[in-house]
Amino acid sequence: MEHARHNAMVDPGEMARYRDRCSELMGVVLDELARCPDTPRTCPEVEDALAWPRRRPASVLDVSRAGRPPRGTRE
Repeated sequence: MEHARHNAMVDPGEMARYRDRCSELMGVVLDELARCPDTPRTCPEVEDALAWPRRRPASVLDVSRAGRPPRGTRE
């Protein structure tokens, strides 16, 4: 689920603060990715590991929004 390695968080404190503030579903995705941090995985592999239906991580990450503000916010 890597998109831009140069944007990755590397500071444990920053990661912990982000994890504490994110949604419950995003936390589930992050926890799964943290289980094997050095193993690149595709979205379907993460979906299978979480027993989620296809495209659920995309909805959690809101990748279809292409950088636009989250739904329900004013642009």
